[in-house]
Amino acid sequence: MSLEQDQEQVSVGSADGANVTAVKPASTPVAATDPALAVGLSPNSPLPAGTNVIGALSANQSINVAQVAGAAPSLSNPLPVELSDGTNLLGTSGHPVRTDPTGTTNQPVSGTVTANQGTPNSLANAWPTEITDGTTGPVAVKPASTATVATDKAFVVGLSPNSNQVQGVAAEGAALSGSPVRIGGSDATDIRTFATDANGVIINAPLSYAIAIGRLTGSAGRIAGDTTIAVTNTETPVRNTVYTAQTSNAQRSINSTSGADTSAGTGARTVLITYYSISAGVVTGPFTETVTLNGNTAVNTVSTTVAFIESVDVLTGGVGNIPTGTLQVFSAAAGGGSVFASIPAQARRTAYCHHYVASLRKCYITDLMTSSTAASAQVPNFHVRSLDLSTTNAVERRVMDNIIQQGDADSMFWSHVTPIVVQGPALITGYVTTTNSVSQVNAMEFGYFEV
Repeated sequence: MSLEQDQEQVSVGSADGANVTAVKPASTPVAATDPALAVGLSPNSPLPAGTNVIGALSANQSINVAQVAGAAPSLSNPLPVELSDGTNLLGTSGHPVRTDPTGTTNQPVSGTVTANQGTPNSLANAWPTEITDGTTGPVAVKPASTATVATDKAFVVGLSPNSNQVQGVAAEGAALSGSPVRIGGSDATDIRTFATDANGVIINAPLSYAIAIGRLTGSAGRIAGDTTIAVTNTETPVRNTVYTAQTSNAQRSINSTSGADTSAGTGARTVLITYYSISAGVVTGPFTETVTLNGNTAVNTVSTTVAFIESVDVLTGGVGNIPTGTLQVFSAAAGGGSVFASIPAQARRTAYCHHYVASLRKCYITDLMTSSTAASAQVPNFHVRSLDLSTTNAVERRVMDNIIQQGDADSMFWSHVTPIVVQGPALITGYVTTTNSVSQVNAMEFGYFEV
């Protein structure tokens, strides 16, 4: 080092004076060719305190990332990384990260994706599911009003051997219970129940038997009537008194021509009226009502819908239990209108050989029996007709041709292998035609069942 005291300049350099440290004004930057003074920190010197940054890293320099902000990197102390496409910072709403960076195309997804639809707000908004075995299907699903066709794919089902049997368990002869197997015709309206004996054999018996034992809902009975005629070639309904069929519902009334027919009298006391009602061409019934007699004073029926009289029977009475006078049924209340049905004095019931069939019911006539007091040469003819009660101005039609009674007080019986069927609503009436003018009593009755 040389020191020239005669100048205000001091140069620091090597002993040979070849390398003199450059000294520049504060505003002049250093250059790579400027000689520099080599200095270094003593290993005994402590690191300076503070957070001052000395210089900056260049492209060819590196940094030790073993520590970030004084701590080692971890999940809770990560190194921040920003993605760029060279122009834009990625991962923003304007520049999302895309697997396929071309335009707005759908992005490919691989692996298992789980999606939850949530609760649909309607059946139409639900996710449809089709049922198939992978080869056949899908199973057809149709609205309730749409009939299936042979090409519809369908479930193949079968009853499990562990399933309960389809049966109607009941004691023999008892009413139906449980779920009995039933069959019907092609119109699916006349549904019937199988009846079997204790061994499970189907009972091949008339429907009237099934009705009688409570296996089938319906009715069965016999209708009998008689009439006294003394006029030749007269066709007469087989009834013991005049019956005038009414055409509408009303409250009726009944009295007796004798004061002995009363609640405590010696004659008839109470009677049972069996009747039918009609409304808009629909006939319903039979219904019954018990009326207590009050002698000559007419007693009103409780019902105001009495249209047709099937029969009137004496239930209770005094001496002999028979009416002393003629019991008369009036077409209106309080004895008003006219008499349209009656029981003769000393008789216990109306002997009317007729039967009403309600709407939606079928009557099956199974047999017919006739008798006459006429001599063998005086053969009366019997036949049966029916009247459609749902048709205005309908005409009676024959349902059974002439049956000739052999007379001589004999009774004759006819059984029908195939019952004669009459569809309700209808009135079935037996008729007789005499062949001479000799007074004679002709009687007729027929058996039937109805379902």
